[in-house]
Formats: sequence, C-alpha cells, structure tokens
Amino acid sequence: LASALLKAAGGAGGLEELFRNVGAIASNSGGTWFHAMAAYSHTFTGLLHDMSMRTAENAGEAFYNSVLLPFLEGLANFENVAKPATEVPRAELEAMFAGVEEQEGKRAYLSGENPWRWLFEVIDEMKFAGKAKNWAEFVGVLLDAGAGIKPDSPLGAEVVDWARGKTWLVSTTMPSLGGTGMGTCAHASSPKLCNRYKMDRMRIIRKAFRSTSYEVHRGHETRLLAGQTPARFNLKLGAGVNQGPSQQPFCAPSECSAMKLRYRSSCLLTRPATSDALGEVAPFVESPGRLPIGPTVGASSAFLGGFTAMLPLNLDMAGGLIGAFEGWCKRLPLVTNSQCQTIADWLMNVVQLDWAVWTLFEDADGPVPPEDIFIKGAALRQQLLDKRGAMKQPVLDAMAAGQFMAIYDGGYTDNTAIASAVAAGATEIVAWLDAGGLWALFHGAQKTISLLPNMDSCPLCFVNFPVFGEDWEATKEAFDKSAYHLEPPTDAQKLKGLVVGTVTGTTVDSPYFSISEGRPVTIHVILIDTSISIGGYDYHDYAVLISEIMHTIETHPEAAKAILAWFGQ
Repeated sequence: LASALLKAAGGAGGLEELFRNVGAIASNSGGTWFHAMAAYSHTFTGLLHDMSMRTAENAGEAFYNSVLLPFLEGLANFENVAKPATEVPRAELEAMFAGVEEQEGKRAYLSGENPWRWLFEVIDEMKFAGKAKNWAEFVGVLLDAGAGIKPDSPLGAEVVDWARGKTWLVSTTMPSLGGTGMGTCAHASSPKLCNRYKMDRMRIIRKAFRSTSYEVHRGHETRLLAGQTPARFNLKLGAGVNQGPSQQPFCAPSECSAMKLRYRSSCLLTRPATSDALGEVAPFVESPGRLPIGPTVGASSAFLGGFTAMLPLNLDMAGGLIGAFEGWCKRLPLVTNSQCQTIADWLMNVVQLDWAVWTLFEDADGPVPPEDIFIKGAALRQQLLDKRGAMKQPVLDAMAAGQFMAIYDGGYTDNTAIASAVAAGATEIVAWLDAGGLWALFHGAQKTISLLPNMDSCPLCFVNFPVFGEDWEATKEAFDKSAYHLEPPTDAQKLKGLVVGTVTGTTVDSPYFSISEGRPVTIHVILIDTSISIGGYDYHDYAVLISEIMHTIETHPEAAKAILAWFGQ
C-alpha cells in the first residue's frame, strides 16, 4: 500500500512527504513487524521506494526476494541445514517451507471458506519454528534477515527520516486471569470444565502432576477483571536511548495500578507468593528508549502466546499424546500422512517453544535494566522449564519479587490498534486493516471471539472492549454504502477486493483503555479482503498479494486520490 501510494503521488518527497502530517503510528501484531522495518531500516524503506517505481508484478517479486526469501534463509539456519543458508538453492529453500504437498482429492476441505483453513495455515507455517528458543528469537530473524535490524538494538536508536519525531504506540496484551470478567472461565461455555483444568490462571510450567502458575489479584475488584488487559509500549521515534518517560501509560491505571501477581505451586508446604502492585508498570514507561526492538516487536505479535501460557499442557505426557494423535490421524480417509506429520510437528513445537514473551523486573542483583527485562524473563522461564514443574517457596518468592509475567499479541484485546490510538488522543485515524476487527470496537459487537472454529475457546479468546457507542451493524451498513469497492484484476489469485471509505464514531467510557465518552473520532479505512491470512502454504503467495494490491490501487485512481487526501496530499 505504501509503495502504491508513493506511485500514485508521483514519488515526490517519498515517505517523508507522504506521512508528513502523521503524528503517531499505532501498530499491532504483523503491523508492528512492518512498522519496525519501515522506521529503523534504510534498506527496507529503500525497497518500498524501489517497488513504487516497478510494475505491480515486479514489485511483489522484489519484496519476496529482498525480505521473505532472506527470512526463509534465516529460518533455514534454525533447521541446521548442511549447507550455509546463502548456498541453499532457491528451489530447495522454498521447498522446505512450501507446506503440505497437493494431492488430488485430499485437500478439498481446506479450500474456500472452511473455518478450519486458518488453523491449518498456521499449523503449516509454524511446523519449522521449533528450532528457535522463543517467539522473540523467531521475530528477530525476520528483522535481521529481512531488514538488517539487530533485534537487541534499542527502541531509541536512530530512525529513517520519515519516522523521526513521531510517537509509536506498540500494542500488546497482558493476560489478567483470576477474576470473573469478560474472557474468563466465568463466561466460558463450560465454566466447570474450564475451572477443573485451572484455565483461569497463567500456566508457567506443568510436568506430570506438578505445576506452577500465576493469577492476577486486585482486592475486592478482582471479580471485575477481564481475562486479557490491553496494553501498549509508547515512545518518541528518533528521540534517543535516554529519552524521557512514555507520554501514555502502559495500561489503563484503573485496571493495572492495583494489580498484583499471585504465584502458586503444587509443591507441598508452599504458600502463594504475591507481588507488589504493578502500579504504572514503571520498567516499561520510565526509559522506553532502552527497551530492545526485537522482543518489543515480539511482544506485540506473539499470536500463540495465550495457547502456551493458558493451556494445561503436560510436558512429560505431550510426546506420547501427540504420537497417538498422529497414528489416529493417519487412519483418516481424507487426510494425508504428510498432513498428519505436519500437525504433529506443530503440536510438539507449541509444547516446546516459548510462544509468549516473558519479562522480569527485578532479580537477586536488584532492578533489571530495561534492555535486559526480556532477556532475564526468557532466561528465568527456561530455567523453570528445566526443573521439575512444582517450584519451591524460594522460587515463588523470587518470581513475586521480580513481577515475572507474560505478555503477547495485542490482537487478543484490539486487533486493529485503533483503540490504542484513540486512547492516546487521536481524533482522525487512517487504518489499514484486514476485513475483521474494526466492527468489534462498536456497540453491540460480540464480547469475545473464539480462537478455534465451531467452539467457545475462552479464556483462550479475543476479548472485545467497546470504544464507540454507535451500533456496529448500522455503522457497517452505512460504511458499505458510501465506500469505494475496488475490484481486483480479473485474474487475481489472492486478493478478493479492497474497500476504501470513512466511518465516524463517538467514544464511550472505556476504562480498559482510559477513554472517556463523548469524543468524536473519524476513521479512514482501507480494508483488504484476501484468501490468505497470517499463515500460508506458500510464502510466494504474499508476493502475489502485494502485486494484486498495487495493481488494484493503480487501476482505481479516484480511490488512490481519496487516500492521499487523508494524508493531506
């Protein structure tokens, strides 16, 4: 989209001119990947400019060759291939990540709008990721290989000219299980089953019948706690490593100030250990410029963090159960052996890989420096995984003293990052979104969204916090009538269409975001409708999608002109 808009604007002034009137960028999940690369990498922004001067087809190929293929090479290193990544022939490298092979009559159930398609795409994408130690390391490969950004570089590092001086709001989610609010066992379809398996707490480690976990406690208000609490890192881009405190809180004071973390162990003769109140979560806001780029981006995009931390997985029994599943799967008539192996590999990776991002604010040496918060958190989590499962009292006390906790994908609480922008005071927003998420911010939308098809997965679910008072269905209907509906090329393979238009909303009291009622907000929206999601059977699909998006913008100059006008062009 950025390259297409540069092309529509004639390229004059580049990204600096295009985004001249933008004061803040709110990002979430994969959008945080893109923004980090665009803000910190001259190589990446140079690529965007180069793409704007190419044909749509060649632009997609340029992105694939410059970003995605090096990313795959980096992942190949985790696979411990015999040859160095740079020497792996392209065909061989792509074959490693091409996914489950096509077999006539075997994969029809994965096509079209089948609700399991998304899950199988993610399964296929993640089957190789177990070689990384944790999600932050996995994201670091993308940043380094795809954009030349060292993941341990600080957020306050030098940025590309277009980004300098702008505020960056990096959405994330802080799990807050322990109460009876939205997204907890109390609101699950089977509360008794949910409570029986203790899914109302964050699982740190479980082996055999031994486990260690934590939950959130907030005195007499604990019952009001939602299962997930929205949060965000925020800083001024290009203001240096030693810039002042964040201008916005990490999470809403009404929700977080009194939160305490209570750690429990199944070990006999232990008592729960409770941390001090989180307050303003000072380690994240006092020196945001010192926080490392890689883990911060990972904390915004750890889409499987909730699965790892909440599911009552037993590490000792997982291998046997997954093996039994694979054997059963291979007897099914419409599933190939390769597909069963893929699913089994993925399940084992989920068990073994640390998909959440863990933080530690204090250890035996005192307060942990901002640059080491994620490193220390990951190290402690790994130490715990190496132990027996049930921690003794000194370990519980140490976790409480350090406020050891997990954070993960901001999509669990706002899959658009729009609420974070509104919380920061924005009254006019330009949003680039997929087809879902926007309407969840309006009145009447469902309160939770299951992460698994055809079932209620809460507390493993998205929690929707209304931000605008207008009815979502009426607002969507009015938007659809007034918006541009851009048809893709007739031979499009991945893009179904783009919708370009404007929606207005009036804020309601939203304590989870510290938003007060009565503020009008204008949201300019570019919605993408595509057959691919965050996973994929073939990474080249993204090159095709990029080409089709650029071609669609190019062939609808009136819509491109409207978008440029939103940016003051």
